[in-house]
Amino acid sequence: YQIHVHPWEARMSHWVETPQLIDTRDNQTLFHPGDTWSLDGAVWESESLVTLRMRRYPGDHQPTFFEVHIDCDNRTGNIGRAPPASVNRLEGLLESAYLIGKSL
Repeated sequence: YQIHVHPWEARMSHWVETPQLIDTRDNQTLFHPGDTWSLDGAVWESESLVTLRMRRYPGDHQPTFFEVHIDCDNRTGNIGRAPPASVNRLEGLLESAYLIGKSL
């Protein structure tokens, strides 16, 4: 598994680094949120378990970051302490977490 980062300049000297998690065995994208999401960091817990620390641009939400936990082998993940879901649902769950955080 690999994480590719696609940087783009949102404003002068302000970069958003959108991640793309790829299964290199079949070149399948497991997770690729919209361009408004930026990767602050990634920690590999094992060969197939990764935690992505994500922020949304602009940073008008609380908390200021979200942790996305992904089990690449099982194609599941969750946001924070929420129950696991299919990786196909993670982007929508991340957007929902952002909207809740924006209203706080």
